[in-house]
Amino acid sequence: MDVEASNKPIFCGGDDDGNLNLKMVALCEKNIRRSVSCEDFYKKRNTITLPVKRVFDHNNSLCGSRKKSKVFLYDDDDDDDVSIFSRNKRPATMSTDKSFSLLKEKLASVENSFGECKRMRQVEKKRLKSIKRDIEECSKELQTKKKEISCVESINEARKKMEAKVEECVEDFVEKEGQLHLMEDLIGECKQELKTKELELRQVSDNISKHKHFERQVTQLLNDLVSKQNQLKSKENQHEGRVKEHESKEREFEWRVKQLESEKKQFERQVQELESKDNHLVCQMKEFVSEKREFESQMEELVLKQKYFESRMKELELKEGKLEGRLKEHELNEREFKGQMIDLASKQNYYKTRMKELESKEKQHEGQVMELES
Repeated sequence: MDVEASNKPIFCGGDDDGNLNLKMVALCEKNIRRSVSCEDFYKKRNTITLPVKRVFDHNNSLCGSRKKSKVFLYDDDDDDDVSIFSRNKRPATMSTDKSFSLLKEKLASVENSFGECKRMRQVEKKRLKSIKRDIEECSKELQTKKKEISCVESINEARKKMEAKVEECVEDFVEKEGQLHLMEDLIGECKQELKTKELELRQVSDNISKHKHFERQVTQLLNDLVSKQNQLKSKENQHEGRVKEHESKEREFEWRVKQLESEKKQFERQVQELESKDNHLVCQMKEFVSEKREFESQMEELVLKQKYFESRMKELELKEGKLEGRLKEHELNEREFKGQMIDLASKQNYYKTRMKELESKEKQHEGQVMELES
């Protein structure tokens, strides 16, 4: 509702008693147009119509122009809707200045209430804006928290998977350690067998005399042993270079260990075959006592080679002790190792054929010896 205020009072028509109904009197210093939209203002105050006495000029004539307008004023003193017109039925001799002063006070209170309502409205608007900002910030924070929660859940799942994998790796590692201890025990047994062979060779060296042809065969056997030792050394070096990538493919390590165990067993079989051949050679060496001096020099060379073999075995022991650190490269070079294993199998077949040839030569030599004895 818009209210216009001016410096002049506005009067409307009167009734039969000679009184004027003042619908709106605005006494303000400035022209103000306000929009009243505050509901609290209407709840606190009541709307009334202010009646005043008819105002006459000095000639006792009515005002020539009449204007009608309505103003809703509010009385703070009365709770019921009582019009000022009924209260202000006083004698006509009362001065109009008092009524105008009362109206001014009422209008001032109305303006103050308008200002308060306007200020309260601005405050509420600011408060609503701040609440909207807080809601937007809270929604953004909720979204970020949801994202963080999802990230934390994914991290926890990944951590659980990694812990399970680590436990599996630890179990596999414990199994591999047991297998390595078994391999070390086998190596110790091989060392003991080699020591017994050395003692037998030393005992045999005191009572040896053989033919030159047989000495050549022995040297060939020794050369074959040295070549096989070199092959074993190369295989060990290759195995050491391949075991450094063990952690990435530990499940396949068991299969590789089984292959190594089979190779160890084959090596033990070869050693047993060599022992049997050495025993056979001892029997033959007893028959060639006459050529002892010539063979002693060759046996010294054999002892030196045997010492070299011992040093090589010590190096192999050290390399076996470092096997745990080298297992990490094992899986990376597995394919190359397979190819080399194929080559090794072919070499083993070649070695078997060579051993058969040597056995046939030994048989021929035995036949020759029998002929010489006869």
